[in-house]
Amino acid sequence: MRRHHAPLQHRAKRAYSFKQSHKILLDAQIPRLTSVTIEAGGALIWGDVDGITMESSFVMILGELHVGSEDCRFEKTGGILLYGTPETGVEDPEFGKKFIGVDAGGRLEIHGKDKLSWTKLTSTSGPATQDCGLVFDSRGSSFSTERGEGIHMTLWKKDGSLFDHALFLTEHATAAASNMRRFLTYVQDLPSGVVVGLSVFEDLGRVNDSALPWDAVYQALEMLGAKQARDIGQFEPYALVTITGNTVTRGGSPNEARFRVVQSDWESPKINLMHDVSSWQPGDKVVVASTDFEWRQAEMKTILPCPDCTNYQVKLEGEFQYTHFGEVTYGVDERAEVGLLTRNFRIEGTLRPECHGNTDKERLLCERYGRDTYGGHLKVVRHGTAHLEGFEAVHLGQQANLGSYPIHFHMCDDVTGMYVKQVSVYDSMSRCVTIHGSDGLEVAENVCYLHLGHGIFFEDGAEQNNYIHHNLVLGTLPGTLTPSDMPRDWCPFHEKDACNMLASYWITHPNNILTDNVAAGSDLQGISYSFSDVPMGLSYDRYIERGLLQPNSTRYIRVPKFENNVMHSNLKSGLWFDDRLSVGEMVDGEFIDEGGRAGISLYSARDPPTEYGARVITTFSGFGDSREGYISPHTDDGSHCAIKDSLFIGETDNTGEPYDWTRTDGFYKDMPRDQRPTHHFTRSAAAEDPEFTYSGVSFYQGPVYVENCYFHKYYNYFFNDSFTDGYGNRNVRPGSAIGFGRTNHYPSAPTSGARNIKYGFCDGANDHHYVFHGNLSTPKWEIVDGAINANFRDYDGSVTGTPNTQIVHDRPFFTGPECLSRPDWSMSVCPYNYFWLVVRGEDGVLKYPKSVQWPVFMNRDDSPNDIINMEGKLGNKYILRTNVSYTVRFNNTLGDVPNVVRLRAFYGLQQHDVIRLAICFPKTTTQFDVRSWNPRLDGRTQLPDFVNSLAELDADTTGKAFYWDQNSGYLYLKLSSDKTLERIDQMCPGDECRDVTIRRLDGGPGPAVCGDVAMPFVGEQVCTEKSESLGRKEHNKKEMRLKRPHSAKAAASYQTSPWMELARKSMGRTVKVNAAQECECRGQSGRNHMSRTEEKQRTLSPLEKFCCGLKFPMDGHVLTQP
Repeated sequence: MRRHHAPLQHRAKRAYSFKQSHKILLDAQIPRLTSVTIEAGGALIWGDVDGITMESSFVMILGELHVGSEDCRFEKTGGILLYGTPETGVEDPEFGKKFIGVDAGGRLEIHGKDKLSWTKLTSTSGPATQDCGLVFDSRGSSFSTERGEGIHMTLWKKDGSLFDHALFLTEHATAAASNMRRFLTYVQDLPSGVVVGLSVFEDLGRVNDSALPWDAVYQALEMLGAKQARDIGQFEPYALVTITGNTVTRGGSPNEARFRVVQSDWESPKINLMHDVSSWQPGDKVVVASTDFEWRQAEMKTILPCPDCTNYQVKLEGEFQYTHFGEVTYGVDERAEVGLLTRNFRIEGTLRPECHGNTDKERLLCERYGRDTYGGHLKVVRHGTAHLEGFEAVHLGQQANLGSYPIHFHMCDDVTGMYVKQVSVYDSMSRCVTIHGSDGLEVAENVCYLHLGHGIFFEDGAEQNNYIHHNLVLGTLPGTLTPSDMPRDWCPFHEKDACNMLASYWITHPNNILTDNVAAGSDLQGISYSFSDVPMGLSYDRYIERGLLQPNSTRYIRVPKFENNVMHSNLKSGLWFDDRLSVGEMVDGEFIDEGGRAGISLYSARDPPTEYGARVITTFSGFGDSREGYISPHTDDGSHCAIKDSLFIGETDNTGEPYDWTRTDGFYKDMPRDQRPTHHFTRSAAAEDPEFTYSGVSFYQGPVYVENCYFHKYYNYFFNDSFTDGYGNRNVRPGSAIGFGRTNHYPSAPTSGARNIKYGFCDGANDHHYVFHGNLSTPKWEIVDGAINANFRDYDGSVTGTPNTQIVHDRPFFTGPECLSRPDWSMSVCPYNYFWLVVRGEDGVLKYPKSVQWPVFMNRDDSPNDIINMEGKLGNKYILRTNVSYTVRFNNTLGDVPNVVRLRAFYGLQQHDVIRLAICFPKTTTQFDVRSWNPRLDGRTQLPDFVNSLAELDADTTGKAFYWDQNSGYLYLKLSSDKTLERIDQMCPGDECRDVTIRRLDGGPGPAVCGDVAMPFVGEQVCTEKSESLGRKEHNKKEMRLKRPHSAKAAASYQTSPWMELARKSMGRTVKVNAAQECECRGQSGRNHMSRTEEKQRTLSPLEKFCCGLKFPMDGHVLTQP
């Protein structure tokens, strides 16, 4: 190995190219180079020397660059500085400008010192308070409101007690001279040993007025230690604290003169950590993550020397501004992460101190960020090799250029064996680590802090088998490169929902492993799984070349492993799993660029990844202090989402930062600000919005199942009743263990439900609630389609006290005489079965693919005045009760009556369930063509049976009968099934959905004006004795039709019956009841009737005995329930 320092020095400021087979050891500092190219066969070996920094506009690697090795890590200090501006240098067609590029055949090996990447606090650290550590704070003093322009001085004795406060105003010429002379006298007379705090408020004064004694003032300030006094500019913040010969100067806000005196242990806090951090050294910078809702409470600190620290402690420079929680509370680990930013090898991109806007794009970036965003970048392409570990990457990424990221594996195909480990990426201008068209990369133990756009970024939806492990990502800010990076107000599309998907971890293919990662702060989401139907960008053609293209495969491929990932302090959600990405397509009449949101993903994991597959399950998780701990996504037939064996804590001991909240909405917005009602909160709230409903689990779409979960500390918090007295508005932050989406356009599946739920509180006691649904009087709630159809099933009675009941919206369309209204939940508990009916069409108000809004009116025939008219933003999906009848009308004011109507029944319609529908069509219609898959109606050999009366229709059991009552304008039909659901995630029993398409062959566009509907249809209420599990088929061959009270008088008698009195007296102990149920039992022929008394018994669990409250079940069984 030969050393060639001279050629490098002689070629300074020129392009330097290593020749073929030329190997160089870099062991001395060299001047700035125009560029470096390591040609094939050449190698640059970084010497074991301290302090070498190589400066170049780019480094092209076709040969090899080595900084240490896996077996011999680089222990000294050094780095690469990439310089340049968009206007300078020559652009490489593959790598652009200002880059480290690993081309085909090239090899980059960076192996910095082995240092712990990140750990956690083991005790809480925070700012000094009046109770602990704070000696004096001018903000809370009697002179805290003084705002005059000039010099503010606060003086203390050495014990920290206040000595004096003085103010010297210099704003007005008439008073400035006398105040300045007073200042000079005051300084001259200061006693020795006094601690002086001096600050400039807004402006030092009229410094250009020669009539004022400025030179004497400057000399006095310099005598105190203000060496930069003559350089203080207008509105420039300045402060100093001094004892003679000991001066500390600091900046701050130009509009506040504030001093705090704290004990030295708080000014230089010693923090306790979970792991051995002896590899961290004085001078290293760390970031301490927020443990509040607001991630911007993360704080960057410098490690100080600490001779008395253990290997599990470090001392930090400067008092904490915020509290950083360091405890496990109620079983939830909310300890703040502490990440190392400093590494011994540094790759940095230069940034200009000011923002330049030479192009439209640059001017836009200047407007949005107010700083230069043109950093360096590191890129590896196909057939290049890179092993990267143990360095820091600062000011890398280029926000103006797609593909220029701090670390970027670009279209590499299989990179198994390559890795990015123990790298600290911070203050990035574009992302952190990008995996683009590359498979098998290991990304582990990295820290990423402050970056524009997604953090760990999978670019094309084609990247598979990558291992993302034990990374810490925080400080995720909006970007401009793709629609998903952009917030709504930056979105270039008319449909703003096409944007606004920012995430710290952006995962676009399910076949990747994520374990032990932390998403500790994003302006939107922590981890997002969002898929496209086919690969995007360059990966589409590459997939075809490699024979890998399988359209829609991302819908069915299982996530192989998602374990122990933690998400907190994200402004919207921790984990999002729902979006389908555009591949450059028309969405609702608008072209959406690649990567924009095009709808929901319909993700349905299967194994194998085809029609039938496995389930997506989250287990052993802890959720605490979240607005919505878990929001259930949409799944497809044969799959579901389940959250099992998990802990949900509404409010832990981690209180966050206190704050003052002032009402500004409604009629308050027109009031003077000082007159608006204000409340001081001793704990933080999400987005500082104390009225935001919070819940452990929010049912949304689905099907989703919550099983073996524990909920605690969820309650309605009523604050500041003076609001009620003064303004007639009682302020509340609603809370419940189980809730629903506040702005949900998509109804939850009726088979979604809960089983074996436990609580640490009693429903109804002290404003604690198991379930809550908002209404128009609830802050931040919108009553849209999903909210109207909110529901879930209580499979075992652990929520309501009665097994196999449905919790539905409390309105007549959904309820019935046997339901128990729960006004405190805004829901009802009902013993009926429900299913999902989808109404679609091809034309008229149901025009495909997007109908007009509010196209359908529907009511249940026994409650004709409660009419549902949904917007239909995500389709016309209705939650319907079985064994009753409904009327369907079309909104003639918005368009034509459709010629084609398609009805599909999902999630719940099974054996013994039937409904009757009356659809209003124009009376001029004389012919219909009806097709169906189940039962089979093909329009040729299998034809519908048009009967002559409603009685004949009601008697039909084939499902093929239809009745057209031309006089009234109603087409009557029934929907039913002869099969039973066999799996909890089965969309239709026997995998055969009731699906009917009705086509009018004449009659014109309407309008349709129909008469009164026929008498309501009432099916038999059949209660089947069977196993709780929908996955079993062991059913008794006898069924019971339960006679229930149908009148107010009967209901009153039901509530005052002897067994109900027994129930009231038996709260809290085992109850054995002879429930006198009048049942008609029938054999399979349906003709064998008898009456009997059924005896049932249930023994309460210890938890149920512990809790309180009595639920009165609707079927005559007596149970006690917490």
